[in-house]
Amino acid sequence: MKYYFPDDYDGFSCLKGQCRHTCCAGWEIDIDPETWQIYQELPGPVGVKVRASVTRTDDAVSFRLDQNGRCPMLNEDNLCTLILAFGEDALCDICTDHPRYRNFFSDRVETGLGLCCEAAARQTVYRKTPYLLRLAKEEPGGAPLTEEEERIISFRANMAAIFQRENVPYEKKEEEALTLLPKFRWPGAEKDLLFLMKLERLDKAWETSLLRLGAAHGRSRNHPDWDGALSQLAVSFLYRHLPDAAEDGLLNARALFSLWSVQLIDAMTMTDDLDDLAETARAYSAEIEYSEDNLKACFSYLNACFL
Repeated sequence: MKYYFPDDYDGFSCLKGQCRHTCCAGWEIDIDPETWQIYQELPGPVGVKVRASVTRTDDAVSFRLDQNGRCPMLNEDNLCTLILAFGEDALCDICTDHPRYRNFFSDRVETGLGLCCEAAARQTVYRKTPYLLRLAKEEPGGAPLTEEEERIISFRANMAAIFQRENVPYEKKEEEALTLLPKFRWPGAEKDLLFLMKLERLDKAWETSLLRLGAAHGRSRNHPDWDGALSQLAVSFLYRHLPDAAEDGLLNARALFSLWSVQLIDAMTMTDDLDDLAETARAYSAEIEYSEDNLKACFSYLNACFL
């Protein structure tokens, strides 16, 4: 089995207390069984607090969020009390892993960084070099790729290569990439807005962002790196979402979703500041990519676009 990581993976670093959108608030935080056994033995006041701050059911143990949706171990400086007391090894699996995601093929596991993390979103839009997966290690096991997996990997590489070309406007890249798909018809901004407004929401402020879509058509950008940043977002979406087409058969819809997502993020960003683009991408990812129901609804919505 082969294990692949982005070539800039080691450059990722949590913003800790400087993060404006901590992953320790607003999300369910399940505690894996092995870590829960460790937590039952933690000494001192922090150990007592951990054990008093969980909800237990027959199937799971999770942190009980406070009235503001914050993890009880998150202090007033937005730092984790567990890390401060015992180090990062004291984190449960989900906290250790976030914002990493993994895609699985017969012969490999691909790890990536999810855009819902502020640091990962910034790292993506400021990236200057083509996105590359590098082989980090290889272990016994695995099986040969299936024909469908080979087709998906080849299709992804071809579409990503278009967006990784230098000195080509993003619109030209998008136009070329869309020729790899069957005939389709975009729903249009009005239908997009109506559809998106019906999806579940994590943050009430998301509605304000969505309402920007109607006034964004035709906006020009003056930032010299804007096209490059949009291209990096497109590649990020392609690498994250195309592999699961082996399970649901929605390769075309997932590819279209990747480019549609960039259109929406671009339209909802009100300035020509890459920091603002990264923040819009982060919010979009949190609202869409990290809601299984929303993601499935988007794939279905776009799959209906093909003629």
